[in-house]
Amino acid sequence: MQLLKVISCFAIISTCLVAAIYWSSDQKQNAVEFELIRDVSVAPDVFFFDATKPFALHTKKGSVVYVTANSFEFNDGNQA
Repeated sequence: MQLLKVISCFAIISTCLVAAIYWSSDQKQNAVEFELIRDVSVAPDVFFFDATKPFALHTKKGSVVYVTANSFEFNDGNQA
């Protein structure tokens, strides 16, 4: 019976330790990714489009953003 208690305590402590290590390393990785994103400098592109129709924005750097029809609205809630 005593051995079962020792094994149970060891399992709980091991689980907590593994979770703490995983959480700690995940937080460090996220901090580095945010720091790298902050250092990126991209020149702005200007696009003209009809907001009532679906369209795809193709940037100079090769990114593509797909936008469905009527996705935008004015501050008063009316569609653009």
